[in-house]
Amino acid sequence: MKQQTITIQDIIFYFISISFCFTLISAIFIGFQILAILFFIIYIIKNKIKIDFERIDYLLVIFFLTVFIKSFFVKDITTSLLSSFLIPFYIFVFIFYKNFLIDEERFKNIVKSIAIGLIIFNSFSLFHYFIIRKDIVFSIFSVSIKIPHSYSGTIFSPISSILSHPTGAGIILGILISIILFYLSQNIKNISLRERFFFITATILGIITLFFTFSRSGYIILFLSIVFIIFKLRKPTLIIPILTIITIFTILNPADKIKSSIINLKDSYNVGPRLLQYEIATKLFKQAPITGIGLMQFKKTYKNSYNSPEYNHYPSYYFDNVDYVHNNYLALLTETGIIGFLLFYTFLIFKFIKNIKRLKDNKNLFKTYAIFIILWFFIDSIFNAHLYVAPIGIFLWIFIGLSDNIKRVS
Repeated sequence: MKQQTITIQDIIFYFISISFCFTLISAIFIGFQILAILFFIIYIIKNKIKIDFERIDYLLVIFFLTVFIKSFFVKDITTSLLSSFLIPFYIFVFIFYKNFLIDEERFKNIVKSIAIGLIIFNSFSLFHYFIIRKDIVFSIFSVSIKIPHSYSGTIFSPISSILSHPTGAGIILGILISIILFYLSQNIKNISLRERFFFITATILGIITLFFTFSRSGYIILFLSIVFIIFKLRKPTLIIPILTIITIFTILNPADKIKSSIINLKDSYNVGPRLLQYEIATKLFKQAPITGIGLMQFKKTYKNSYNSPEYNHYPSYYFDNVDYVHNNYLALLTETGIIGFLLFYTFLIFKFIKNIKRLKDNKNLFKTYAIFIILWFFIDSIFNAHLYVAPIGIFLWIFIGLSDNIKRVS
């Protein structure tokens, strides 16, 4: 009997699989992604493997250097400097998924890990939300841990539980569900009945939990993925029933912020604060249009604006817990200037067009999903700045990397 040898590549993929199982627990998800990257660095150094890094990819390096150098010329140097290292993290994620071999079987296992995580964590969260209906408090080594029932503790308050922040969790849920839907749309005939039941169960649990997060961005990515898949499969007749389901989904939604977003958007939940963010960010951009005011410098300036006569008539909650401008276009223009903005979006648009041009094979799942997630990023960047939130922003870089990796998968 032959003894099976575990290679360093097996260990790396083991870390990847674990991380995708814990995508809803961001610290574990990011932690195992970092472990996979570190072991991959050891692997390429030990085996003297040449990394695939195209000329266009150097735009990301230049983007980091411009932001990094700017950090030394701002008031809060430490915050700006530390924040700038989120960019090389994204670059390493991109390089890793561009160069580490992910074949069809491995990607299937990644989707399985996602499904397992959705079933476990969503089942717990829904049980907590509907059955336990109160905060869970316990101690580990004299450290008190609290798992809140919901975001504000009131009826039909956004589900929180183990998912932590409902809006962020809703976005991640939308991404994870869309990955499974894309996989099923291409492989439904090639998997067993048991696997279909498994993936569909995970999807249903995910959608139910997403519904009770009341995350508008989460809803957008879910509905956009369904519409995208319908057109990909060339079945436009399904649009009407899908739009009907979306309408029912919205009408039956008990959250005030969902209804007000449709009936009276301007007075909707957190729209006012965001419009104020845009106004102040535009003024700050005009102060330093070329290089920006520096990464993560908007936060302090915005919070201090409440003390000025121009803005102190606004409610104080407008200025609470705002780390960045909730518009990725304006956020980059304000903090990295025209230079940073052009470097980042030139890279992103190039990858988007490249994937569209090379999408000749309908079975090319990585390129298809990369097109979708970049398209979603372009749309949702009007309302959010996911580049500033690693557990969400990382998915953009994972699939751009995988879309370049496809030549190694064949």
